Amino acid sequence: MASGFLVGFKGNLEIPWASSIRGYNRLGPNMLLYWSCLEFACNRGFRIFDFGRSTVGESTYRFKEQWGAVSHTMYWHYWMTNEGPIPEINPQNRKYRFAIGMWKKLPVPITRVFGSRIVKNLP
Repeated sequence: MASGFLVGFKGNLEIPWASSIRGYNRLGPNMLLYWSCLEFACNRGFRIFDFGRSTVGESTYRFKEQWGAVSHTMYWHYWMTNEGPIPEINPQNRKYRFAIGMWKKLPVPITRVFGSRIVKNLP
């Protein structure tokens, strides 16, 4: 129902990716997933559990906050090939939101063909 990818180094454990099957959300699989991850971290002697990036105020931010996560400001760095504005690649951008909506409507076989080519250009 839910899964995550854990990466540990020295005293730090982070979960850079996690997902669950939406149809099971009423059963709270994400709660069990994160409980299990924190239990794993404690049992293995990790001192820091990094919940990963989230946009302040978004649902992922609130989810992590309820677990007692402490927020730290992080910055995106860009290597620009031209002198234009920094790209606004986030769900608040109207064009980006439109693209997300269109992507969700595509048949899965099409997303599998083009997904890897697109995702490598996203931060």
